[in-house]
Amino acid sequence: MISFVDKPADYGDYLQIAKVELDSLVIYQNGEIRVVDWQQLDHCMWRCARNSELFLEALLMTNRFLTLTILNADIDSDEDYALETASVIANVAGGSEYLSFYQMLFGV
Repeated sequence: MISFVDKPADYGDYLQIAKVELDSLVIYQNGEIRVVDWQQLDHCMWRCARNSELFLEALLMTNRFLTLTILNADIDSDEDYALETASVIANVAGGSEYLSFYQMLFGV
């Protein structure tokens, strides 16, 4: 789902560092990580993390959760657990304003 680019692209206000499907995952000058619409670059689809350090921690937690869903069918089908985990990870990323990104990653 997230694929990192070989070389960041500089768009002035932000650097594109990855793609989430077709959309750009970017770092703004203030350090915030967001996903912007590939067709309308001024439209923020998801706020991902307050800064890159928190984003890395959130991605590591996301990886652990998704690995558990592969290994355990009960977790994969537990929407409440996915919502709770997304909330915990959003708080690690900087707060509830980042929740919808992790819910999207978990399909809830």
